[in-house]
Amino acid sequence: MADNGVNKGRRRLLLGATTVVGAVGAVGVAVPFVASWQPSARARAAGAPIQADISKLEPGQRMTVEWRGRPVWIVKRTDDMIERTENFDPARLVDPDSQAPQQPPYVTGPLRSIRPDISVLIGICTHLGCSPLYRPGPDDVDMTAWPGGYFCPCHAPTSISRVACSAMCRHRPTSKYRRTALRPMTSSSSVKTRRLCDG
Repeated sequence: MADNGVNKGRRRLLLGATTVVGAVGAVGVAVPFVASWQPSARARAAGAPIQADISKLEPGQRMTVEWRGRPVWIVKRTDDMIERTENFDPARLVDPDSQAPQQPPYVTGPLRSIRPDISVLIGICTHLGCSPLYRPGPDDVDMTAWPGGYFCPCHAPTSISRVACSAMCRHRPTSKYRRTALRPMTSSSSVKTRRLCDG
């Protein structure tokens, strides 16, 4: 078959123009598709750090704020709470050094906080997702040798899972401590959340 009257230059021009238009179209389709993977403004706002004013928090008092749809407890510990927590027998704890991977690096030690008098925790049990009861005083619960802290109903009556306002597990089946959600302190009167991976 002969090339009678075929303009190869025009054919190359049309092929190039078609390729460019196709590439622009592909980018035009891909950009909104990839953008749809990004979280919405509402989702970003829900996961953003929050600020909580703790200036009026009395020793022993707990306040609850919401972060990512979860309760976050902020407790101003009394000297007695701090002493009971520091003196609690580590052999009775599941993870006395807070080495579990879901914990931020600043929660090592018995108090699990930056400032000893401020405890900031996500208020959901890591075992069954219940909300433990705040029973700060010794013998506040009908159990012998209750040290004070968070009483977890899903572990009752056979185990006391939280201890002395640090949310440290005393018995199995829970293998993880309640996660610390906020990073004190942005000032002496407020706390601010940190980014925390779900897990």
